[in-house]
Amino acid sequence: MQIVNPIKNLSQVFLHIIMPPTCISCSDIVEIQGQVCGKCWGDIKFIGKYKCHACGLPFEFDMGKGAYCQHCLAHKPVFKKLRAVCKYEGTGRALATRLKFHDKTHLAGSMARMMFNAGGEVLKNADIIAPIPLHRTRKFFRKYNQAALLAKELAKNKDISQANYVPQLLNRVRATTPQTKLNYAQRHKNVADAFQILAKTDVRGKTILLIDDVMTTGATMNSCAQALLDAGAKRVNGLVFARVTVD
Repeated sequence: MQIVNPIKNLSQVFLHIIMPPTCISCSDIVEIQGQVCGKCWGDIKFIGKYKCHACGLPFEFDMGKGAYCQHCLAHKPVFKKLRAVCKYEGTGRALATRLKFHDKTHLAGSMARMMFNAGGEVLKNADIIAPIPLHRTRKFFRKYNQAALLAKELAKNKDISQANYVPQLLNRVRATTPQTKLNYAQRHKNVADAFQILAKTDVRGKTILLIDDVMTTGATMNSCAQALLDAGAKRVNGLVFARVTVD
């Protein structure tokens, strides 16, 4: 039988009165800390069940089981399957931007919970979960790797074995030009051979799940996947919070 501590409960009530929980996006009052309010929730462009079998690009209607988007048909990705919570628009974009560029590291827990709900099919088969790494120079100035924060929060979920989480599986061996203003071909050339396995982890025959905050063309995810496949991994999947749907 659980013993209720009335003093603790009273202190929590008092705390909620003087510091009520607020929406992680707009700061409106919500019931529980870490939630998104109804208005902001409605502005998250969630990716539904109709999507590309490989890259997770959302379809407007059912294209049939195992359907691929035109981009994946023309440029088969190195990774096997990628899933995302939402499009890089609206509230989803705002959250990703605040986490990545504005030191709002407390958002990682809430975003990771949404990623867990969206990533069932890639999470359940993962032997190893690891973040996309930052180059040490960029990490020095940013102070943290947002992908690592998300991966760490995901690994806290009771349904994911801590033994599967390898935070330093990969290393970015050379600094790359920011991808923002590069086109598809330039992005892939920019990150080619930029990653190598760092941890003393045997990936041979394993299914690897790579975590990142945002995916645009998949160039970085492909480069990481290639390094892992070259080391003997069976397959590489990806899970991100948001993905750009228009190049």
